[in-house]
Amino acid sequence: DRLDVSVINAGMGDNSLLSSGEQDAGTIRFVRDCVGRPKVKWDIILEGVNDIKSSTNMDLVGRITDAYQDMIDQGREAGHKVFGSPITPFGTNADYAGGSAKQIRNDINDWVREGTHFDAVVDLAQAVADPGNPDNLLSNYSNDGLHPSIAGYEAMGNAVPLTLFTE
Repeated sequence: DRLDVSVINAGMGDNSLLSSGEQDAGTIRFVRDCVGRPKVKWDIILEGVNDIKSSTNMDLVGRITDAYQDMIDQGREAGHKVFGSPITPFGTNADYAGGSAKQIRNDINDWVREGTHFDAVVDLAQAVADPGNPDNLLSNYSNDGLHPSIAGYEAMGNAVPLTLFTE
């Protein structure tokens, strides 16, 4: 069987979920790039790593999961299925892994993986994680401990179950 689905990659480097800087915040981009785009039926949310970069602020867990819930609600109101992905590993990137960042990421990822918020979980983090240390990208899938390599992005793409994209 052939699946006739197009993919719009609205991913953007160096942006945050919660705040605008040089780029619009992810919450703003979600409305513009997903909810506001005709014919979109499915959304995959993978956002937040730049918000937690070497943070010690555990309040970010609630702020990020609240933002996810708002995006889920907006997507569903637009008639979309909304899928979530845990934030990918960054444990070997010194610029990101400091402070409480790993614990913040793990708490957010636990919320995502609960399976009760999103219509489905697409675990892109697991697709690129080192099985021996899931806080780290598998070395073959890593450019700098934060950004996946081409092989990492390929693994992420292959981790998306096409069965999700049905009417």
